[in-house]
Amino acid sequence: MQVNLVQMRAKTNDKKANLKKIRHYVEKGVSNGANLIVFGELALSGYDLDRGKFSELSEPIPGPSTEAIAELISGKECYVVFGMPESDHGFTYNSAPLIGPEGVVGTTRKLYLADFKSILTGRTYCESVYFKPGQRISVFDTTIGRIGVQICLDCYHPEVGQAQALAGAWLIAHPSATPLIKGGGKLPSVFDTRPWENSVCWCYVNVLSEDPKNKFNGGSGIYLGSAGLKKQASIGEDAIEEVIEFDVNREEILEARQSFSPLRDKRPEVIRQLLTIAEEFQDGT
Repeated sequence: MQVNLVQMRAKTNDKKANLKKIRHYVEKGVSNGANLIVFGELALSGYDLDRGKFSELSEPIPGPSTEAIAELISGKECYVVFGMPESDHGFTYNSAPLIGPEGVVGTTRKLYLADFKSILTGRTYCESVYFKPGQRISVFDTTIGRIGVQICLDCYHPEVGQAQALAGAWLIAHPSATPLIKGGGKLPSVFDTRPWENSVCWCYVNVLSEDPKNKFNGGSGIYLGSAGLKKQASIGEDAIEEVIEFDVNREEILEARQSFSPLRDKRPEVIRQLLTIAEEFQDGT
């Protein structure tokens, strides 16, 4: 099956322009035979914590934007994931719907919001000012197999990917907004580690920004378990808007998982201790 990763430059607070661009890439991907098309975090609204109007731009899911994409892929074996601000019962979520031939399959809400000062970029992030955190690890059944979706910082918490892989997900779609690291033309090592430890096809997709003060690193890429990075978009200061296409074989991923995988020998009684320890020693002391 063919995967398209769309490293897109989203305009801040211009949902109409961003949706038009998303539609363009979906139409092009469908015409080229893509089975999965993934965009970055908050691609619909733009990711800008200084100027973003996420509550104003939020929509329910299903809603106008998801329905517009669903129309394009109706009846076709193609799935689309893109980031957007979601409204639900008065709250705004940093979300990523999974849309398929039958419409919205399900929605992922970012579990771990970015609320810290980064030692890598020097910027302070305060997503909880705008968003309510999600509560559920996402795994979805599709005609292309069981897949997981997680958003940006969720990948720094290994239990998310482990749960998805243990539930049978062979592929994880990972919309992100990863900032340009000082002096960096590379991504943190976690992007190599998660695919390996979970024996999955990992589809990492970064956004680009129109704001020179708020640059993103690019580097969207396909990782295949222990084989590592197989194909990557432009990265660093010279990152550009582009689509990378890659053919993946689900059976090869699952076969590799059977031959070697850290998942094979998971012990539930050990994992249960994680919950107990997290509840009792949250601060790490």
